[in-house]
Amino acid sequence: NHYGSVPVEIGGAPAPLDVAAAWKDGRKVLTVAVVNPTKSAVTFPLAIKAANPAGRAKLYLITGKDEMACNVPGKEPGVTLVEKAGVPFGRSLTVPPMSVSLYEVPVK
Repeated sequence: NHYGSVPVEIGGAPAPLDVAAAWKDGRKVLTVAVVNPTKSAVTFPLAIKAANPAGRAKLYLITGKDEMACNVPGKEPGVTLVEKAGVPFGRSLTVPPMSVSLYEVPVK
């Protein structure tokens, strides 16, 4: 529901991260999604050439305790979705282990 619909070309994403981006809201918001399948947090450089990001983003973070985490009806969720506003978004990003991070970045 939060990811944009106009694809943006990505280059140089560090393995094994999966990075994708798209525009939404008439190119007023850039969405950047990062899947980190590893057991370690990963920091990587970020260069956005087609826009001037506002420096803060809304983050939707999906993560679990381990690679076998799942949600089972009637039990405490093993996978959670956390929404955070005002997250720093700049020249690098750090993504948690075993996570999906979706950033909604307003552009100037």
